[in-house]
Amino acid sequence: MIDLYGYKYSVYAWIARFTLHEKGINYNWIEVNPFSGNVDPAYLRKHPFCRVPTLVHGNFVLYETGAITRYVDEAFEGPKLQPDGLKERARANQVMSIVDSYTYWPFVRQVFVHGVMGPRPAERSILRRSSADLKPPSARSTRSRSSLVTTSSLLVHLFRSPTSILLQCCRISVNRMPAKAQLIAGGG
Repeated sequence: MIDLYGYKYSVYAWIARFTLHEKGINYNWIEVNPFSGNVDPAYLRKHPFCRVPTLVHGNFVLYETGAITRYVDEAFEGPKLQPDGLKERARANQVMSIVDSYTYWPFVRQVFVHGVMGPRPAERSILRRSSADLKPPSARSTRSRSSLVTTSSLLVHLFRSPTSILLQCCRISVNRMPAKAQLIAGGG
């Protein structure tokens, strides 16, 4: 049996869950809040950086989302989630790295957190009016805030939703990518 340790709000834990689901694999979900002050020391022996997800398959313990998704794809029967060809697989890994490196902040912190965990619809109009005069917070990178918004807007347009982008990145190949995404990934 497989144990998957994760946090219900973690995008990375959800990617591991989607991967297991796509492969048709049953697993035990074990909730771990890596941000709490009292993480079980037994979990820290599994993941020394105290993050999620962590997969336990028998005596084999694996953490880091990319490693987990690739392991699950190769270790279990079910639909292939990675392209067969070397170049196509490399391109898929490049796209996943782009998504992880450049869209996590805009999608998770700006789209998901504000849209899902933020104020309810009735409260949004009040906040919109009251925050109109506030300056936006500075971006957490050397890139300008407008480039983060542009990246987020482009990827939302290409993939339609944060959920579908996660699913797409688990099994995308350059031949199935929209033309704009091929240009971003260097394939066009």
